[in-house]
Amino acid sequence: MEERSEQHLAQLARHNDVVMFFIYDELESNLPPAGLYRIGDGEQAMTLDTTAAAARDAYHQRFIERRDALQALCRRHGICRNDCVKGWAGEDWSDG
Repeated sequence: MEERSEQHLAQLARHNDVVMFFIYDELESNLPPAGLYRIGDGEQAMTLDTTAAAARDAYHQRFIERRDALQALCRRHGICRNDCVKGWAGEDWSDG
């Protein structure tokens, strides 16, 4: 978060009850199981390769750092934070 945005949020939190909802999809925190996945937006497509454990770990670590930064921001300013996650557990990622 930019410093100016944090200053505005801090000012708001000094005089109000502020609640942060950290809403994310499970794919933002963890890549799907190791494999090759065809993904697209209707116009363009690409293959997502999640076979490398180091890449999956690095992806997850970036998410943890972002989550921890938000948690620290909330702690600094007395903001209540709630995590809301939409998971993919149990979904079949195979083509067949």
